[in-house]
Amino acid sequence: MDFNEYQKETTKLRFHEEKSQLNSMTIWALGIAGEGGEVADIIKKINRGDFTIKEKEEDLKKELGDVLWYLSQMAQDLGVDFADIARLNLDKLNSRVKRGTQRGDGDNR
Repeated sequence: MDFNEYQKETTKLRFHEEKSQLNSMTIWALGIAGEGGEVADIIKKINRGDFTIKEKEEDLKKELGDVLWYLSQMAQDLGVDFADIARLNLDKLNSRVKRGTQRGDGDNR
């Protein structure tokens, strides 16, 4: 499955009425933050010794999938193909590697 196919399929699963683009994007942004927090919470518990990575691998995959879903819907509301976002990100990261600027601050390094 490619990113655009994923975006198309997940858009069918929206669970709220869009009152406005800003309202909808707010829901997606808060979802990204919330699900990212759930990923971080699992990692915290692994780090403090409650679980091993292996024990929480399935939970991590599920939470990462939730993050992916919210990201795809944010892209949908922006009117952007999800694959274009992935491609743009790879271009940015490859450019940083080429210029030796993977570490540091800001997107435009």
